[in-house]
Amino acid sequence: GRLYARQRNRFFEGDVLEIVAPGRKPVEITARELLNGDGEAITATPHPNMAFSMPCEQELAPMTILRRKK
Repeated sequence: GRLYARQRNRFFEGDVLEIVAPGRKPVEITARELLNGDGEAITATPHPNMAFSMPCEQELAPMTILRRKK
């Protein structure tokens, strides 16, 4: 599947992200094949509240948080 979201903080293709959802352990995914809101390929999400999408095999509930792993 594909994850469609808006972000607050910049991240780059290849960054490891954590999926944080209530009642679940955090799950790691790698940012890859990023597309902007217009479906154009991008290598980063540089703008606050930017719409983006990327492949994701996890089933996510609305309002799930993605955060860059440190």
